[in-house]
Amino acid sequence: MSDKVKGSILLPWVKIIKANKSGIYDKYLTEDDKNVMNKRILPSSWYPFETYKNCTNAVVQVEAKGNMETCHQWGRAYCDGVMTTFYSQSIVKGKPEAAIKKFSFVVSTMFESGKLEVDHVSDGEIVVSCLGIDPHMEAWYYVMRGWIERFLELCMDKDVKSEFVSRSWKGDPNTKVKFTW
Repeated sequence: MSDKVKGSILLPWVKIIKANKSGIYDKYLTEDDKNVMNKRILPSSWYPFETYKNCTNAVVQVEAKGNMETCHQWGRAYCDGVMTTFYSQSIVKGKPEAAIKKFSFVVSTMFESGKLEVDHVSDGEIVVSCLGIDPHMEAWYYVMRGWIERFLELCMDKDVKSEFVSRSWKGDPNTKVKFTW
């Protein structure tokens, strides 16, 4: 399981939490989380995974009301914001396997020990296995699923469908997502 994450993926959650002055987030965050958030979050620096997890879960509970489909859509939107700007060189037109390998590299730079493995099933289908990420962090897997789905659409110029094949938070050994186009 990842012990640390890059500030680039922690920062969006911190901004959402800090923008809300009602105190509703306080019950979801530890004192350590608050101490991290009270300092400047640098995109290229490493931060505790637990703070990332707590911030993610807090935003999911408050903003998405626990709705995992909302997390899926957030992943799609986050892809548009990040992969079309900072990582635009990762968009490989017409080559989904090459694109996912580049995307897997991006994930490995964001999580200290997280990685993705890609199995090519056919010309219109791949299965992505998620390894090294907290197996119980359901919201993250939905965000990741939406992100990869949208990323493949950018690479393929086609609609992409996705579904979970296995779910670590339901007791499966790891989480796998099937993508078809």
